[in-house]
Amino acid sequence: MKERKEKTEYLSIIIRELSKSGFASKESLMEACELKERQLKSYVSILEDNTNPYGVLVKYNRSKDKYEISRQVNLVNITLNPNEIAALKSATKTLNQFAQLPIFQDLQGLFEKLNQAVYFRTKTEAQETIEFESVPYVEGVKFLKDCWEAIHEKKTIEIAYQKFDSLTVETRTLHPYLIKEHRNRWYVIGLEHSKQALRMFGLDRIKAIHPTIGIRYEPNQKDLKKLFNRSFGLYFNYSQSPERIILLFTGKRIEYIQTQPFHSQQLESSRLKMTPQGLQLELDLILNEELVMELARLGKDVKVIAPESLKKSVKDYLINALEQYQSNQ
Repeated sequence: MKERKEKTEYLSIIIRELSKSGFASKESLMEACELKERQLKSYVSILEDNTNPYGVLVKYNRSKDKYEISRQVNLVNITLNPNEIAALKSATKTLNQFAQLPIFQDLQGLFEKLNQAVYFRTKTEAQETIEFESVPYVEGVKFLKDCWEAIHEKKTIEIAYQKFDSLTVETRTLHPYLIKEHRNRWYVIGLEHSKQALRMFGLDRIKAIHPTIGIRYEPNQKDLKKLFNRSFGLYFNYSQSPERIILLFTGKRIEYIQTQPFHSQQLESSRLKMTPQGLQLELDLILNEELVMELARLGKDVKVIAPESLKKSVKDYLINALEQYQSNQ
């Protein structure tokens, strides 16, 4: 004897079948739902109602003799049955099996968010008590595919690029090597042909991408991921050598740093040392403005012990910020 499904399960099946191509025959829906014609029509009638809460409006197209979607499906409002929830959880477990592979290291945070989202979004009460961080749409993501294909096909590209502080759109020829995400923005790194030097371009500042003709692709000669492990953030001089940095964290900031690393190098146990003055962290990084800004953001909770050049940069940054509030203007 067949197990009777809940109403929401039948509706989910109908929506799923219609979503595949936008329409489906009465016979195919009857087969998918394992229902007789009269039973199917009773469920379809719910979705034909303009006031239905399932985020999809279904209509019967007489010329095609098929049901079709006349309003786009809103997946948020589709109720998942126990089997679908189990399949979704299984999918996240499968992804987690690959989470430690080098190619997915930059997605560790995403995997964790996905795990939590799957767990909590399948529970009604949690939907009302937990707010997940939403990543806004970022300009330039439409160029991800072009950059990715150029990298894997080893082809040079020509980009129309406009800096934030410029009104001029410049044409650059690039041998692309790596796509990197940083703080909800995407970047492509490669060899700029005219300067024969590594450069990084924000996808949100690219206006157009075109394939080049007659320029031979030059393979990457540097370990870019190793370079980024020696920097804080993205922007730095690729030819610059890292320096030994010693930071002292105090107060409540100690626990924050212990539970969420300041930098990936911190995962090496030899980098951290508790002293009477506070938590000391030693890193080997290329100095850049982004590091200075982050240290300034932490204010009194961190002190630069070395090098002197970094100490001065942070001090000057804070003094300049203070002067904005001391001015009479």
